Amino acid sequence: MTHEIIKKMRHPIKDIKVDLGKDLPLWVYIKMAIQDIEVINELGLHPINDDVAIPFIHVINWKWNPHPLAKDIEYKRRETGDKVATKPIGDMRLGILEFDIYCGAKDKNKRLEKHIVHNKIYVPIEDDQGKYLCETTKYSEYQLVDKLLYPAGRNSIILKSLLPIVVAYEDAEEVSIDGYHIYSKIGMVKIFTTMEPILSCFMHIPAVFSYLYVFPILQFTDHIADDKDMYHYFQPLPDKHIYIKGHKEGLARFDYCRSILVMACHLLRKHLPDTIEQVYDPTWWVYKLSYYDAMIEQRGACHEMHVARMLDTISAQVLPIPEIDKRNMVALLRYCLQTEFSDINIYSYENKRLRHNEVISTIITADVSEKLKKMFKFGVLLTMKDMMQAIKFNPEIILKNMHKLETVHDTDFANDLDYCQNLRATKKGPNSLGRIDKHKINFVQRQLHPTMIGFMDLLESSKDVGQSCVISPWADLSEFAKTNKNKFPNIKWDLFKFIQDNFDDNALIFEANNIEEFNEVLDKLVINATFDMHYNIKMEETIDEEAS
Repeated sequence: MTHEIIKKMRHPIKDIKVDLGKDLPLWVYIKMAIQDIEVINELGLHPINDDVAIPFIHVINWKWNPHPLAKDIEYKRRETGDKVATKPIGDMRLGILEFDIYCGAKDKNKRLEKHIVHNKIYVPIEDDQGKYLCETTKYSEYQLVDKLLYPAGRNSIILKSLLPIVVAYEDAEEVSIDGYHIYSKIGMVKIFTTMEPILSCFMHIPAVFSYLYVFPILQFTDHIADDKDMYHYFQPLPDKHIYIKGHKEGLARFDYCRSILVMACHLLRKHLPDTIEQVYDPTWWVYKLSYYDAMIEQRGACHEMHVARMLDTISAQVLPIPEIDKRNMVALLRYCLQTEFSDINIYSYENKRLRHNEVISTIITADVSEKLKKMFKFGVLLTMKDMMQAIKFNPEIILKNMHKLETVHDTDFANDLDYCQNLRATKKGPNSLGRIDKHKINFVQRQLHPTMIGFMDLLESSKDVGQSCVISPWADLSEFAKTNKNKFPNIKWDLFKFIQDNFDDNALIFEANNIEEFNEVLDKLVINATFDMHYNIKMEETIDEEAS
């Protein structure tokens, strides 16, 4: 009788589904994190000197093996002399993700040297109950993180990303040549530890005003035309024939246009271009914005590379905004400038989401970030010797660092009714709470927000109230996965309509009646224009070519 009862028993967790939206297999998140190392290729953007060997990296030849042989799962231990001994890792349920890194950098003779470096990473595989077998049985908690915004101070916002994107504003004023006053704000973005003008992140783009949706409301020009009845003219540099003309009605209607105007004037006064041609020239801006003042040959697109690195691929995928606004970091910064974030409660469940497999992949994300940091300091003068040290991945990097995440734990209980452990959630862990130290979390974050009632089990909480809890098995957990990409008011549709109605010879017309339809058209263009480039290079052929 007992055996019959046990045979027909169902696991209580079987009917409970936590909707995480797009929760991909762990190895897919790891692959995306590794591919972010290719941001080093930004150094080749608008090179100052064509003779310099520009470093590059391509991750190629991906291979995922979920059922490796026991002999394939081993690590190497170097002993005396040239002898190398291998030892099996142990009782684990693992897959192997293999890939090659095709890279190039200058050698000691300043010529471009190329290599292919093979890597593999051991990836733990979870069972049906969400448990990992890594010598001991482990389970991973869900992590409750912000969808888009972190807590921020006055006149600033912080966007969630690999490096929290801090955008702050300060008041500014400009006066036209006829005495017309413009009052607006200048946006500053934190690049690593330095606050820099946000407009500098766009100046490597040809036709920057068009990219920001303000052309022809705002235009650069080298003379004053006979249209002062429609335009205000601003001269940031009194002794230079460089003007910014702004459409009177457009400036009066859109604070966004006024903000771009005062930021452009501020940037021109900071970098002092001599001619209008330099203002239009992306190469000139790449040179001026370079962090390396001492050596001309070292100047490259390092500023653009640092900006691009602030947004990682995984963060971009989960941001609840239109696809057109998260293709890269400059698109996200444009979205920040165009969007109003005033009416939002960042502590509410509407600004939260649950993640699971993605948490473990942050180990690779942090490692890639550290590798890039080591290469960034050399700029375009990066040598192959320095690059080779940064493109080798430890096969056991996941296994050795899982315990440091604060979301992966050993199963230290004997009862088979352990389903409550599978519903544990925490606010701790990587990239949570805006990277605030867990010992300095403020009072508001430690409380359980009223909107969480019904989603989190109020009877189950740790001694650190509000930080660890159990997801209610009776809640509609799909609420956390829902997103409204048009939730925040954005000015780009109003700008587009204004330009369509007030300027002739429009190059492009969209069949859209509101911001939702407008974003839908733009997102389709982005998706249709996106393609995956898979490099497949046979190592034998490459070696033969280099030898010859």
